[in-house]
Amino acid sequence: MQSFTKLSPEEVLSMAINIEGSNASRYSVWADRFRPYNPDVSKLLDELAEEEQIYQKRLSDIFKEKYGEKKVKSNPVRISKIVEDSSHDLDHFFVTDESMGKRILLSALKSEFETFVFFKQALLNTKDEKLAKLFNLLADFEEEHIREIRDSFESKSNTKA
Repeated sequence: MQSFTKLSPEEVLSMAINIEGSNASRYSVWADRFRPYNPDVSKLLDELAEEEQIYQKRLSDIFKEKYGEKKVKSNPVRISKIVEDSSHDLDHFFVTDESMGKRILLSALKSEFETFVFFKQALLNTKDEKLAKLFNLLADFEEEHIREIRDSFESKSNTKA
């Protein structure tokens, strides 16, 4: 994992925007593909996607406030060195039955955990008070997502046992 100390505040904020957008898109696609098999899993993924979009907007607003209309940088290679892409194996998948729900939930759980770690590291490495508060809030939201996904996964596991 690359050190946050080598990143500028602008780079960290850009990465956060891209991570939230990527998670939102991924969850939305997964929800659509899985909807015929388990509406509960799809609903959770839809809710996560919506929240990720809200976080992306908040981060984008702060970016504009701090850096003007400057284009948000996107560097997938650099992002992947800090936040592992936990879902690359699920970018192209076919849902054949309901059991795929567990795999989707596990991948979402990993993604949320890595994003939580990203925001905690960003929090520890920023000197900007407003960004620090936002990174802390977003880490709390990611932690809540982890609980929601874990509870959903445990519920699925208990009903199939």
